[in-house]
Amino acid sequence: MSPLPVLLVAVSMLGLMNAAFGDTFEINPQGIFLRTNPGDTPATPLILDLSTSLTFPVRPGDTLHLQRKGAYSAYLPVFPDSNTGLYGIFSSSNTLLPQSNLHRVPGAIDAGLDFVSPPNYYDGLSTDISEDFIIDTMPSRYAAVDVVVPIGAHYLFIGTENSYAGYNSDPNCDFDVTITPVPESSTLLGLGLGLACVLLMRLRRPADDLR
Repeated sequence: MSPLPVLLVAVSMLGLMNAAFGDTFEINPQGIFLRTNPGDTPATPLILDLSTSLTFPVRPGDTLHLQRKGAYSAYLPVFPDSNTGLYGIFSSSNTLLPQSNLHRVPGAIDAGLDFVSPPNYYDGLSTDISEDFIIDTMPSRYAAVDVVVPIGAHYLFIGTENSYAGYNSDPNCDFDVTITPVPESSTLLGLGLGLACVLLMRLRRPADDLR
């Protein structure tokens, strides 16, 4: 039997193994870490402790795969349940300052592809900060991103984009994010070759030995 199908099976198994390590978290569409309108009623964004919130170890320099799933509405019934804007920011602490502050995450650490957020919907206050990164945009352009955990990061904040958070809703409760570790290429290669060797050895054994 050609080794190519065996290798393809090994790679598929690696994909399943990697997916099994993913952790999924529900996103409150009103949760935001950006500055908001004084009359707005934002919720606390998702704040993950990188040492305890995930079922796999996370260290600086590790790559995480963040996958946005589902969508939310910016204002029912005017806007459909189709908003996909989702953003993250790493921090050295879990401190979130009041909504009137431009830099609400004082321990913020730059990472990933920067998100340039627009001014507040009603009063035009600046909301843009340099440390946040894009998971997905509205309209959807990415749906997922690989981001390297920066040195000094102990927490990961995940929230929606800033329009008017109090209007946001998720009528079918499908808006969430899945976080999966991305193995190093050398680890993937070693595992793939190991699985391929095991499968090849088993395929070459006499039929009587396989009973």
